[in-house]
Amino acid sequence: MKQQTFGRSRPSIAWELQYRRVLEELIAKMQKDVEQEITQYYNNELVTDAASVKWVQIMKALRQKWYREFDVKARELAKWFADKTNKRTMAQIQRKLKEVGMTITPSYTAAQKQLISEIVAENVGMIKSIPQQYLRGIQKVTAGTFKRGGDRATLAKYLEKVLKRVVDGENKKIRHRAVLIARDQTNKATQQLATANAQALGATKGRWIHVPGKYSSRKTHVEMNGKVFPLSDGLYDKDVRRNVKPGELIYCNCQFEVLMPGFDE
Repeated sequence: MKQQTFGRSRPSIAWELQYRRVLEELIAKMQKDVEQEITQYYNNELVTDAASVKWVQIMKALRQKWYREFDVKARELAKWFADKTNKRTMAQIQRKLKEVGMTITPSYTAAQKQLISEIVAENVGMIKSIPQQYLRGIQKVTAGTFKRGGDRATLAKYLEKVLKRVVDGENKKIRHRAVLIARDQTNKATQQLATANAQALGATKGRWIHVPGKYSSRKTHVEMNGKVFPLSDGLYDKDVRRNVKPGELIYCNCQFEVLMPGFDE
């Protein structure tokens, strides 16, 4: 006889795509702004020692502007996402409970109530890392180009070539990073909130569901598939030498099914 379960901690693909779309739109604006500044620099500045100082000033202004822009948007996006995911995971479990005639009022611990704030903070930190990595990558390579010396025309040609290569490369890397952040944070937050909501409704156990990655899977998580585990502790992962829960490790796509007392044997 199949064991009765009370919902699966499946993340919302629609919200992951929305999360990703917001990041990609913000990244596109930042990239366009950086490219415009570079173009203006070539049109108005000579490649001299003074121009090197000017470039540092430009990069400083870009950092101040985009760190602030991403900080504001990150807080809005993270709060929206955490609230929506919290309501969704609770509704999934309660819907399953009603199917078997059970109505339970959730009872949250202080730690569970704090969870949304922690999820928001982690999301904000991940999102803010996008402009930090992007602008740092551009400035790191361009900083050395002003030390090459040579006549203005030669240096200008070299700098233009380097900047184009760096900008194109950083654009690709940062777009890829946005996809990974959206996917990782969507599943991680879903698993955390599903666990907290299940515990608030009296559940103490879950059944691990291994979800393969796009290119690979952790062998230990394949072995965990189907195993029942305490929601408070997770399962021991010998690769990291500690207990983990679904979605906890970076880029882990695993989920779980909720088991309720009296139905978990």
